Amino acid sequence: MLRCFGWCITTSPPDVIQSYTTPGHHSNNSLLSAVVASDQVYSDASNALIWAASDGGARIKAFRAPDNIEPANGDAACNREDGGNDMYLQYTLNARAKGMTGDHAGLFVLGTKVLAVNSAGALLTWDISNLPAQKNVLTGGPGADDGDDDAGSDDGERYQGDTGWRDFDDLDDLEATRGIMPHGQYMLARSTLKELNLNRTCMLADASEAGGSTLVAAYGGSGADILVAYDVETQKVKHQLLGHVFSIESISPAPASWLGAQHLFASCSRGGDVKIWDLRSRSA
Repeated sequence: MLRCFGWCITTSPPDVIQSYTTPGHHSNNSLLSAVVASDQVYSDASNALIWAASDGGARIKAFRAPDNIEPANGDAACNREDGGNDMYLQYTLNARAKGMTGDHAGLFVLGTKVLAVNSAGALLTWDISNLPAQKNVLTGGPGADDGDDDAGSDDGERYQGDTGWRDFDDLDDLEATRGIMPHGQYMLARSTLKELNLNRTCMLADASEAGGSTLVAAYGGSGADILVAYDVETQKVKHQLLGHVFSIESISPAPASWLGAQHLFASCSRGGDVKIWDLRSRSA
């Protein structure tokens, strides 16, 4: 008779088929180790990419999915013969918009549009439909000067940061591309929420189009916890939702298999309560 105390694993665990980290320690054309742990991860089936946001809100990287996974479409430039590369690393995006810095609070991809939200309430966007993949990795560690002043590309500009608590023997092994600046920068309306922290977000999207999408943000602090639904295109408030007494720990959209349910999402709080919201209702 099998007895289990605590965790009990009775079957073999699945194999790890590929590993990615940011900003990345490169070896044998792969990226293996990190300087700062990833804050947000997004699986992008449409473009066969894995997006990871880290470095305290500074950078976002896209890695090629395993070789046996094909993109659902070829709309991203990195999936075209003249716009891709032969590395795992495809894109580095710079999420440090001037005057709009903050920690990562959300990362989403709608078609070829990448959207990042930070704790300052900034909504940053990039369009990768015509953005070629990164040409190469930039080695030498964060903060070094590579002498490349090519204003037409951010591939030669170096990330300004440090290795944090991690100890690396050779900084030349650290990938240090600063990344492409946002194509669009917006601030979410928050006139009555300035004293609260934007902690996390989720996207309610219809198919893979940004038009008509709703961003739900969870704010907390100063004894108040509130959910706010925004129109992605206008960044204006659609609904303010009250009901959680304790801090909101997670929010999630309805699963894609629930066709026509892009108006539904769930939230849970530290108090143990879970709520399902319908943005069509009058009380929402």
